Amino acid sequence: MTLIERVRELQELETKASPGKWGYEVDAENFPDGTGTVSDDMEIITERGDTVFAILEYREYDKSIENAEFISYLRNAASDLLDVLSGFKEGDENGINRLIEWLDSMQKSSDFVISPELMQLLIRHRSMARKMEGKR
Repeated sequence: MTLIERVRELQELETKASPGKWGYEVDAENFPDGTGTVSDDMEIITERGDTVFAILEYREYDKSIENAEFISYLRNAASDLLDVLSGFKEGDENGINRLIEWLDSMQKSSDFVISPELMQLLIRHRSMARKMEGKR
């Protein structure tokens, strides 16, 4: 499966999921002996306050808060990231490569000069297209 195909799948999943903006809440109680924190209510929530995901018990040292923050952040960024990545299409790498080769040949056979910055930009985009089209 290519990343292009995975982006399409993620876009479908995103449309079925609760809409962003997501956040998280922690209702914690400290243990009297200082061994950590436990919660009956750690939730990933929507902007309207709907619970998307709940962790019934966590310990302060287990990364639950960091995971909730990461999941919320990804959900909130998903639409924009998928929109950009969906711009890649099958054949982009070949098309960009042909453009690079043509520009290179023009520079060699005439007074035409392309700036190194623009050539590097094309090379970077060819590399991104190759990654998007590559099988995983």
